[in-house]
Amino acid sequence: MKRIIIFGLLIFVTSFQAQIKTSGLIVVDSNMSFQIDLDTSNSKVYLTLSGPSDRWFALGFNSATMGSQTIDVDCVVMTSATNLTDSYIQHRSTPQADALNNWNLIENTVTNSIRTVKATRDFVSSDTSDFTFTSALNSLDVIFAYSYFQDNYALTGHGDGANRGAVSFSFSNLDSSQNNITSYELMMYPNPVKYQLTIIPKNIAASQIEIKLYDSNFKLLLNKTYSSTSTEIKIPCENLADGIYFIKSKMDNFESMKKIIVKK
Repeated sequence: MKRIIIFGLLIFVTSFQAQIKTSGLIVVDSNMSFQIDLDTSNSKVYLTLSGPSDRWFALGFNSATMGSQTIDVDCVVMTSATNLTDSYIQHRSTPQADALNNWNLIENTVTNSIRTVKATRDFVSSDTSDFTFTSALNSLDVIFAYSYFQDNYALTGHGDGANRGAVSFSFSNLDSSQNNITSYELMMYPNPVKYQLTIIPKNIAASQIEIKLYDSNFKLLLNKTYSSTSTEIKIPCENLADGIYFIKSKMDNFESMKKIIVKK
């Protein structure tokens, strides 16, 4: 009976994982990369964007060019060391800030001169210049750029070199894409959970595993590093309100995200 229950819980977990689509980590050059995750059940998009820590960098959505005289391009721009600005490119000009910033910046860290920011917003915003994400979105064109000059947040000087360009990619199920590039597996149960979530690491090559717990607005609730040799990792949930949460695991350069439900 216990084996049947665990098997049923694993099927339940998998069904919720399928509601998250991802671009996977896309590296555009040695200084810039991004990942876009779509939570189709909550209609939220999660952006992880990396670029040089001492200058502006930008990512534009649903375009392979800077636009035209009639088409604006929705974009986000790191306009200072602390501000990720919701913007748009009009008539191929310098990005202009939207009247309302619909991106919620949740992390901003610097490692080896590379700044990584994480932000989230709803699929649909009240700003007509914002691109509308959908659950049916299967592919996307994006443009990227960052300043050619150090210590420059003036939104000038991206130059004509390799520090700008366009990328086309396809979305896929988060776990399916991650399993193609990772050698680890995490079994989690029960789900829904009342008081305590159990995580069982399997096939772990790294010595440590970083576990982060987020709420549905991607607010960080727990950030702790565990030994990958642990037979079981226990995550307390008794103080969490009913709702949807995310468990993000990281080992070396690989990340995976799984959804859990807290229901008392």
